[in-house]
Amino acid sequence: MEFGPALVIFIVFVFVPLLDLGVLPIRYAIAYNGLNQFIHRLAMAEKMSDAERMLKNERTLIKFLMSCGVEVTQARLDLRIVNKFNQETQVVIPEPSPVPKEWQPDAVNGPFLYDLVLTTDMKISPLFMMSLPWEGIPGLTSPCLVTIATTAPWENLGRDPNAQISPGADYPYYMNE
Repeated sequence: MEFGPALVIFIVFVFVPLLDLGVLPIRYAIAYNGLNQFIHRLAMAEKMSDAERMLKNERTLIKFLMSCGVEVTQARLDLRIVNKFNQETQVVIPEPSPVPKEWQPDAVNGPFLYDLVLTTDMKISPLFMMSLPWEGIPGLTSPCLVTIATTAPWENLGRDPNAQISPGADYPYYMNE
């Protein structure tokens, strides 16, 4: 007779909140894995403009994440360039900005490592959205705001032989197109 109300209190105030908090890391891992695979596909694009276009036109990953309870609010693509000999010498170039001459593969202060960085802001929803008098408890009464940054090495360091250039000029790098 007294066991029923105690069981209801246990389920509502202990089990459901713990279940909500237990689902958040699983959804985070799904989102991280999906974004990590996606940045590797972006890094294998022929041109940087192709990678930017792939990011803007991506709907399959966003639909999949929505079905898993993750809402992507913003995604930004950057190119991080790091000097191989001095890891502290680096620059982050937001896309679609061109890479300056002093940071290109044939620059005198090189060699460099080129990494594509995808920074994604998202909301991870709990399994059950609880309505409690305390508003704004992330993971229980509101989604958790999370930023995930994934990185992959930029694959194409070559020049575009098909680019239209003036006589005597160097062909542009694919990362600048």
